[in-house]
Amino acid sequence: MRLTILTTFFRNKQDVIKIYENFKKNLSSENIKYFFVNDNFQDEVWNEIEKIAKNDENITALCFDKNYGQLSAIKSGIENITDGNILYHDGDTIIDKTFIEKSLLLINEKEADIVWGQPKQSVLGQPILSGFFLRNVFKLIYKFFSKQNYYYKSLFLINETVLKITKNAFKGGESIIGEILTSMDVKQKFLQAEFEHNYKNSRYNFFSKFFHAIKHFTPYLENIYLKSIIASSLLSLVLLIIIILTFSLRLLGVVSFLPGWFSIILITVFLNVVVIFLVCLTSLFNIEQIKNINKKNPKIEKMINKK
Repeated sequence: MRLTILTTFFRNKQDVIKIYENFKKNLSSENIKYFFVNDNFQDEVWNEIEKIAKNDENITALCFDKNYGQLSAIKSGIENITDGNILYHDGDTIIDKTFIEKSLLLINEKEADIVWGQPKQSVLGQPILSGFFLRNVFKLIYKFFSKQNYYYKSLFLINETVLKITKNAFKGGESIIGEILTSMDVKQKFLQAEFEHNYKNSRYNFFSKFFHAIKHFTPYLENIYLKSIIASSLLSLVLLIIIILTFSLRLLGVVSFLPGWFSIILITVFLNVVVIFLVCLTSLFNIEQIKNINKKNPKIEKMINKK
């Protein structure tokens, strides 16, 4: 049965050819198709995809008019793949062929309908033990705040039956691929996978990474994000009230125990709290806009399809 490898890219031009050549080198080209999604406008990533597509009729690709986020990119890719098995992985990771071979074997022998790839190392590249610890701590924190499980979605293989169910779920208004797949009453297996991450050529700087993370993961972290903003706003408001009352009592002569150095500290804290409070309020006003970004259907600006 045909295998389509679905890969999403965003501002990581250096990874396109590297990932493609890795697959061509380690996998038989028979019955293998490639579907690339550029989660951005026509940039250098798209130029790289067009270059390799000229010489390979097995490549299908689409390019958005702007950045919509990883979930939208995965959804668009799956919606445009008609049949067969689908292997999805992030565009900044190179997957060892052993995982693909073992996963396909499980699918072909009907021992699994979905195979999830679990990294032997964490995304941050820590040793196995610390990576395992940090991932599970994150899952516990996520579960505590959101009352939901965290769905690891960076590497999975699904068969044609699951593909059809997933497409129907998309048509029904669902959009979070992790929730859709894990809620299915099908055979699911987990395999360890060797990941090679390309973070030395990071596609983000520090600030863009923070803001893109908010947009990309809002569907998952919406509750945590909102609760954190509300908690920060309330704490900031309480601190502001305490500081204002303290200075008011000092000015009215009710208390006289505030030495000069302590007043300077209070003023510094006051100014910082004001900034935090204003940032939190701005975030609360903008959260609906952030949520709406994820609900929009991406506009496909360009597409390569050699069928």
